[in-house]
Amino acid sequence: MAAVAPMEIPIRFPHPAEVIAEEAEKFRRLDAARRVRELGESTEVALWLLRRSARSAEIKAEVDEFEREWQRAQHKVFEDYERSRSGADTD
Repeated sequence: MAAVAPMEIPIRFPHPAEVIAEEAEKFRRLDAARRVRELGESTEVALWLLRRSARSAEIKAEVDEFEREWQRAQHKVFEDYERSRSGADTD
């Protein structure tokens, strides 16, 4: 079988980092109200996709565990701060 030479396609796709940077810059130029709307719409789409995912229960469990870890970290920060304010911190 003869080797096939690669085709030259005139379409060039940008690097994903370039696309992300452009989207971030567009978002930064929006006023505060439009930013909030954009975030809300993105959240709605993400939740819609999650509900329809074959892995929705697994993903929800991962999100719930992440939330529990975040709450534990927050509690620790506040407890450490309170200890340092009360003078009970011996470190």
